Amino acid sequence: MQGSARYAEGFPAVAVGYEGAVPPVVAFVSVPLTVALLSAILVLSAIAERRLLSPRALVLSVVGTSKSAPEFAEAFVAQQLKALADQRRA
Repeated sequence: MQGSARYAEGFPAVAVGYEGAVPPVVAFVSVPLTVALLSAILVLSAIAERRLLSPRALVLSVVGTSKSAPEFAEAFVAQQLKALADQRRA
């Protein structure tokens, strides 16, 4: 019955050794900093997508590469132009 007596006492209000573990300023500032960090990541990914992954950038990289065959470059450009035309119609 000792186990039931221990549960009857309840839990302490504050865990021992927890007081002052995280200063209130750190806890208060961490939320805005996290939001700012996530916003910066989203902006940087949008810039990278616009500059590196846009259809124009992909076409220029394929056409500018001397290793690719002209037939491949022509087929890739035609595919990208078709996708752009379909996207504008929708």
